Formats: sequence, structure tokens, C-alpha cells
Amino acid sequence: IIGLNGLRADSCTNMDRAFADTRNLKFDLDNFHPDFGANWSASSTYRCFYRNGYALALASRGDIPEISNWDMSSVTDAREMFREAKLRPNSVLAPTWDLSNVASLLNFYYLGEGIQRINFSNVTITNTMTSMQNFAGATGATYLELDTVDFGANCVFSGCTTWQSAFADRGALVTLNLDSGVDFSGISVGTNWFLDVP
Repeated sequence: IIGLNGLRADSCTNMDRAFADTRNLKFDLDNFHPDFGANWSASSTYRCFYRNGYALALASRGDIPEISNWDMSSVTDAREMFREAKLRPNSVLAPTWDLSNVASLLNFYYLGEGIQRINFSNVTITNTMTSMQNFAGATGATYLELDTVDFGANCVFSGCTTWQSAFADRGALVTLNLDSGVDFSGISVGTNWFLDVP
């Protein structure tokens, strides 16, 4: 999108499916302006990048969208944000987000490809969060890029009741970093949490 790196969206209140099914879109030369979403009051990023790059061959896939400093403090629905997105291999998602009003990260990166590390060390999650189901899960043996996931001290999971299939079939996952004080006392469903993870 030529000129995307010069745009701001200060008045935006909803990013629901904003770039969904952009199967040939890459964010290489024209990524988001650093302040694109820094001052808005968006309530939803549901399926925002669903199937972004889905039709691109492996060697042609694009950079991860530059969304690290989006203001997510008003977002209540961040489900499926990167579901089935196909990004450049070895990408790193390391945002600085306040997800304190988000209740579910269902399918956040489900069946996604290209992200090697999800670093939520600078993300805030509160006990409002109830579901991490299929957060970065997959099905089958082809989803092997993701090897590291980090959750920092501000990621509170005491209200989270389900982690079902959160990392299922991520055969390359070798590191899950959690704060020493992490509280999983609210879990009632952990089925297939790490199914087929080495």
C-alpha cells in the first residue's frame, strides 16, 4: 500500500478485519507509520491480519506489520488477529501493548506461519483474560517456525480458564518463558496444551 508509512489513524475506533484476506499484500517497502495506531481508541482488532500473505510463496512473503506501538488499551476483542497469516520466515512479534481489557486471545496466531518468536515481555494482560485457546496452535507437522514464546511479569493469567491447544503441534517450540510469579490457578481446560510439542 503506497503511502501507508505516512498515514495515521487517530480517529479510528474499530480495526475489525481491516486487512483480512489480503492474500498478496506485503508490508515490506510501505509498512505502518510508527504513530499509525498510537493515539486511537480502537475497540477491536478481530481478524485484523487474518490470512495476510496467504497466497504468497515462501520466498515472497512479506515483513510482519509494524504494529508494536499500537494503542491497544481500548481493545476488547483481539481474537484471530494473525490467524493463518503467512509472513517472512524468522519474523519476531514484540509489541508494547496494553491488553488489559481483552478477554480472549482465541486463535491469535492459529495456523500462522513465519513468526519465529512471540515476545510478550512488554505486554500487559490482566485477569480479564479468560481464554488462550489455540493462541498459537496448529494442526499437523508443517508449522515449525515458532520456537520461542515470552510472557512477562505484567501478563496475569489468574483469570484464564482455558489454554486448550494453545501451542499444539508447534514442533519447533523449545522455549516458553514465564514470570516466576505466574498464576495458573484459574485453569479448568488445558486439553492438548502442548500436544506434539517436543
